[in-house]
Amino acid sequence: MAGNKRFIDFDAYWAETTKEEEAPQIRVFGEVYTLPASPPAMAILRMVRNESDPDAVVPAQDILTSAESYFGADALNTWLEQGLTIKQLRDLIEQVIGMYTESLEEDADASGEGNPQAAKKAAG
Repeated sequence: MAGNKRFIDFDAYWAETTKEEEAPQIRVFGEVYTLPASPPAMAILRMVRNESDPDAVVPAQDILTSAESYFGADALNTWLEQGLTIKQLRDLIEQVIGMYTESLEEDADASGEGNPQAAKKAAG
């Protein structure tokens, strides 16, 4: 990255910053599951897209895709086999989104964190 002001190496940046992130965990049906350290963009973008029209019905496929991106298909299928209800699935998704949202807000409040341009400037 040094010397080239028109190039940002996000692979290097993410490799460096992701090591420091602590992956959140949840307990469901007696088992502890580790979630992605950062929320999956696909799930967040689907949520934003669906919130743009409060009267719209969220397609079942969007709910499934979002749940799988947070929890993984295997974990989701295990929970469904154990009797996960639609209310419980909604609780899982809402609480996990809340956990990620709080984490993102804390990161945004930290000076320069989460900003590759700020990190690049701080490095010299």
